[in-house]
Amino acid sequence: MARLGAPFPLYGLGLVGDDDDGRAILVDCASRGIDVSRLGVSPEAGTSCTDVMTVRATGRRTFFHYRGANARLGPDDIRLDDCSARLFHFGYLLLLDRLDQIGPDGSTGAAGVLKPARALGMFTSVDVVSEHGGRFATVVGPSLPHTDVLNELEAARSAGVDVTAADGRLDFDRVSEAAARLLAMGRAQVGRDSRARGRPRARVGRHRGAPTQRRRRRDRRGGGRG
Repeated sequence: MARLGAPFPLYGLGLVGDDDDGRAILVDCASRGIDVSRLGVSPEAGTSCTDVMTVRATGRRTFFHYRGANARLGPDDIRLDDCSARLFHFGYLLLLDRLDQIGPDGSTGAAGVLKPARALGMFTSVDVVSEHGGRFATVVGPSLPHTDVLNELEAARSAGVDVTAADGRLDFDRVSEAAARLLAMGRAQVGRDSRARGRPRARVGRHRGAPTQRRRRRDRRGGGRG
């Protein structure tokens, strides 16, 4: 956002390791005018990183992730006091060990961060690592009441709906079903994943779909998920 010339203050929140990568991140952010006062340094773990291996012929990707300092990030590390931000983007759930922990009340550390962010008037968006398993409902679910935007693939998994048709494309009837389930729970809006065709949307109290758009895919590598 800094490179795009965002006309508003930018803040970095999280943990980096006390290593060359962590120091490089702090220097780079500061050089771009990003407030790093809320970026902590962990002396006990290295800076989190991911290596992505792509098969050139098929575009299939394999991710090798080192959790590092991110695994130690907890609600107490995310300070929102005296922060003028109006947009709060949170990523990646299912990769943040302490924030993914489920407490005795069934909630998570991430939900405990998003709730006060919303109370401060921030518009919240959440990114979730794509994985196959049953953790979406239990780990992501508690955060949804405090989330304004979530992409449709992750929202569908949180709602327990498979939105992929037999040919690998999105089934928009199933997307609508997933959106309806989320809205019935008073939960997040649904946005479009950058890899999907069409523009499904859902907002509190209603949901709507938009026609698919044909476009040529020039690069199958994408970003963020596998």
